[in-house]
Amino acid sequence: MLLKSARRQKISKSEVVQKALKQYFFLTDAKQFRKNLKKYAEKAGYLNEEDIYSDIS
Repeated sequence: MLLKSARRQKISKSEVVQKALKQYFFLTDAKQFRKNLKKYAEKAGYLNEEDIYSDIS
């Protein structure tokens, strides 16, 4: 699978791994950020996206 991906993208296997790790860490960090932010949003009364949109509009 790694070799196929590298050939398809015309990059080295290590570049494929580097890109995959960057994406993984980005998504992991984003999930943690959202989890931390959720605490503050709920305290402020934002329980869902509609609450946010109603304040913005």
